[in-house]
Amino acid sequence: MAMARGFLSDSDPRIYAVFKQRLYLFYSPGNREAFLPAPDAAAIKAEENWQVLSKTLSAQ
Repeated sequence: MAMARGFLSDSDPRIYAVFKQRLYLFYSPGNREAFLPAPDAAAIKAEENWQVLSKTLSAQ
């Protein structure tokens, strides 16, 4: 949900959901629960935000 909300965050690989053959990782159970009622909308918003957020990552 962080990316859908417009920011990057760490994630916990134990907290996840699979939706339309994609793996979504979350940083808290609450964020996963926020994703589940409307996964289409969250995934679309995250994809839109990724275009900007991906440019803020540094290759280390």
